[in-house]
Amino acid sequence: MINLIEGKIDLDAKNISVVSDYEHLNALSENGSIEKRKDPGGGEPYFYAEVVAEGMRFGVIVSLRDKKIEWLLLRWLDGPCTSKGWDDVSEKALKEEYRLLLNFVEKMVGRPPDNKRDRQRMWRFAWGQVDVSYESRDFITQIYMKPR
Repeated sequence: MINLIEGKIDLDAKNISVVSDYEHLNALSENGSIEKRKDPGGGEPYFYAEVVAEGMRFGVIVSLRDKKIEWLLLRWLDGPCTSKGWDDVSEKALKEEYRLLLNFVEKMVGRPPDNKRDRQRMWRFAWGQVDVSYESRDFITQIYMKPR
């Protein structure tokens, strides 16, 4: 389950929170709840998990800086763009995926975004913010959770 209001990703009996630190995430990886992965560019390791919310399957990437969460990135694994091959992706599919992610976030938080830009919507919370955005050059939609 994804709890955007509280900034948490629930993984069965355990969870990832925007205030989780490296030790907590490492313990989750040691018990098999999440994966610890190496950055191919040689940077800091990151953590990965998959979670289902509202019938949608998300890949969750947790990026760290100084052993604290810098951001969580949620990618819809079965969305209109990600479930197709590169040759089948279109601007129309990208905008549809973006619209569906916006609807998902609005349903989860129960209110419209606090800030609207051309290709980005932002919700603010006591713990930080949630951004939903898309990039038409790369055909990517994403949900970012960024702690304060």
